Amino acid sequence: MADPKGTAVALNYLNLSQNPLRFHPVDATTSVFFDEANKQVFVVQEGATDVVVHALDPAMNSRIRLGRGPVISIKFSLDQQILAVQRTSRTIVFVNRGPRLDHSEYSQSCKNKSNTYLLGFNWTHVNEIVLITNQGLEFYHVNPEKRMLRLIKSLGVSVNWFIYSDENKVLLLSSSPQANTLHPYHFKRGAVTRLPKFEVELPTVYNQLSQKLLERDVNVALIYDRLYCMLIKNNPKNTTGPKAEMSLCKLTSREGATKTATLILNMNGRFAINVVDNLIIVHHQASKTSMIFDIKWNLDSGQSEGGDQLHPLTVHHPVVRPLSISPLKFTGRDEGGEDDRRRVWQRWGNGGKIAQP
Repeated sequence: MADPKGTAVALNYLNLSQNPLRFHPVDATTSVFFDEANKQVFVVQEGATDVVVHALDPAMNSRIRLGRGPVISIKFSLDQQILAVQRTSRTIVFVNRGPRLDHSEYSQSCKNKSNTYLLGFNWTHVNEIVLITNQGLEFYHVNPEKRMLRLIKSLGVSVNWFIYSDENKVLLLSSSPQANTLHPYHFKRGAVTRLPKFEVELPTVYNQLSQKLLERDVNVALIYDRLYCMLIKNNPKNTTGPKAEMSLCKLTSREGATKTATLILNMNGRFAINVVDNLIIVHHQASKTSMIFDIKWNLDSGQSEGGDQLHPLTVHHPVVRPLSISPLKFTGRDEGGEDDRRRVWQRWGNGGKIAQP
């Protein structure tokens, strides 16, 4: 496409894979779980004994025989040899999948008081798992031969929600009434290190704190070999004033979180984040557009917002104008139908979830 002066105008900067992963959608009898570490999708149908596992690598596709009962969360270990299933608010069930191992179930419940319940779990290394509860974290070594778990370390803190980055082995726990106190933890094999906690400044409306910090507005990523916590500061709906912005806080074991940059989003609403090749891609749901930021673009002439000599603070705008992701066209079949039809994927459904590529 070209403008009236004959200059080429880009329609899209971003494209999705032309070979998407397809699976049965969520409905009244079907639950779908995504494991970001292994890039696997688990499809669980009510009343069925089999769980269908889809993966980008066809070699990791499988069908698992699983007893009937509720499934709150389900994930394979990082070597695919142990299946972990959260069945209740307090218990994880384990099933060995490897050869020459006993495939009988074994389980682990929360160690603490009866009012402790699970918020989730993540495999951190082969045979190592962290359970996140409303009272903190419990870090275990799993012994598949003996079908038992050994507690490595437990750390107590009141938890509202958590996010985990498998790529960086970093866990963030949210605490405080406004959910804006964040506690970072870094996992290595057999060890977990607590980084200094930090508080996130929330936007104010008429000199009053706005609603709580939301899990969806917090991300962790490695950008130009530095670990960052990315925080979206979003003004509530129907308020005048500044538009949303994103703060980049560098995470280190010595200094904790240090704000180094602000990304100007020029919009309010719901956002989602991807990081690809050190570029920060911010998707905006209402406008159905995506913005691209490069924190090293024109760094020498970048606008300064303050900070000090050791911790300069810069302001960044999108390097190109916001545009939609290129439409993904594919052949699909109506439910119960026989004819394949050409379709366009809806990128901004209300129930959509964005994961790191």
